[in-house]
Amino acid sequence: MKPSTRSLRRLLQAVSLLSLAGGSAGAQTPASAPAKEAPPAAPYDARVISQTQLFRKVKPETEDIRLITPGHIVSVSRLDKEHTWKGETAPMAAVHPYAQSTYYMLSSHLRPVSPGEVVSDADAAAVLFQKVPDASRTWCQRFTGRLSLPASAGAGKAEALVYSAANDTACAGYLALVSGTGKAAKARALPRRGAIQSVTVHEVPGGGPPLLDVLEALSGPGLSGSRRTLLSLERGAARELLTVDLENNRLEKDTRQSVNSTMALNPSSNGFDIEVRRTELRVVLATGAETKGAESVKRYRYAGGKLTALPVTAPKP
Repeated sequence: MKPSTRSLRRLLQAVSLLSLAGGSAGAQTPASAPAKEAPPAAPYDARVISQTQLFRKVKPETEDIRLITPGHIVSVSRLDKEHTWKGETAPMAAVHPYAQSTYYMLSSHLRPVSPGEVVSDADAAAVLFQKVPDASRTWCQRFTGRLSLPASAGAGKAEALVYSAANDTACAGYLALVSGTGKAAKARALPRRGAIQSVTVHEVPGGGPPLLDVLEALSGPGLSGSRRTLLSLERGAARELLTVDLENNRLEKDTRQSVNSTMALNPSSNGFDIEVRRTELRVVLATGAETKGAESVKRYRYAGGKLTALPVTAPKP
């Protein structure tokens, strides 16, 4: 016996209602988004994962800003409420690039490091300043900066760069590669001649040993300025490649001799193209008369851990 038209209509309505009910139930239970991992309880160590600004106050301001580059290890003492800077909103973290100084930064640029992943601030300070006289050692240790090394450096477990951020004569110029943690931490010294102003590690496009970029102050009788040095990092060692005085002012009797240079690192497909421009200036102090030397240009290419000088085409007359 064939079903009536009315019976078919009721059957179709029942199927439609069941389908709608099933769809509604599915809409009420969407796939849950993965929960963000909560940071560990402060204090803890964290790695800077992207270049960002450090602020002197918890509320970001345009005054008294300094940059911090990827790889630096900072101690996080607390997390504060959210703030917005250049369109980015995140909780502000109170951080210590070294024990003597407190800054604030957006916590979104930090990633906590696991215990034993990198040498602690106390252990780094102990090995970096182990040869400093007892009278100055405790003070110097408060200026210990740390950087983790990228895998391209061929570094072993828990290897890091540690350096002195102090200007004091007793503390300045200390730089070392440290391997191990705790009492097993050992340092390979890479001493500089002046107070270290900044330390940056550049990963090389296309791979290869990274570049260590150190800016230090020049000082001495009648001397002032700054010097920039590039070193190749590979298998727990650093090899000096290029040193340029960005500013070198020297007093000689009645004259001041000045050298001013710029160094540009331009990424290429497999390394960096480096250009150095240098000018000289001589000033007679009594009269202010200036004699400017011609500008010189040198170019280099860094690839595969090696620095090669490139030919420079003379400008057309």
